[in-house]
Amino acid sequence: MKQREEKVNKKAEKNGTERDYSELIQSYKKEIEANPKDINKRNMLAFAYFKQGMLDEAKDTLLHLVEECNDLMAYRQLIYIEKSQGDFESAKLWAYEALESYPDSIPIREQMISLAKVTKDIKEQKNQEEEINKMIIKAGKNPLKFKEKYKGEYER
Repeated sequence: MKQREEKVNKKAEKNGTERDYSELIQSYKKEIEANPKDINKRNMLAFAYFKQGMLDEAKDTLLHLVEECNDLMAYRQLIYIEKSQGDFESAKLWAYEALESYPDSIPIREQMISLAKVTKDIKEQKNQEEEINKMIIKAGKNPLKFKEKYKGEYER
């Protein structure tokens, strides 16, 4: 994934559009039009869409790759996009689906471990917040008002 990102970023910079991937997207579209079976270019197009903030287009491109080719890189990018958007449940579903097709994939397993750590941290944070709320209620206070009043201290 890192190599793909570097390659797309370098190509975008070559076009003189450091953070604007629109020219690169058009370039990939033309290349794909000439060779629709080029899975690598289609993955790179999806990544360029993602970098440009065009998430629906990125996901659509990747979904087509998963449906048509059962492509491992497409799965990895879908997991990455969902995780970056905070949708850990969808990311996990994509990871499970990818593992069904690629049970020996180390990158997918690494993404699963990362997702497990993040969701565990979120659960622990929620549990801690619930415990704090119980303590606040036990002290006869309203948790929402308490959080507002002691916002800076509460968030530490």
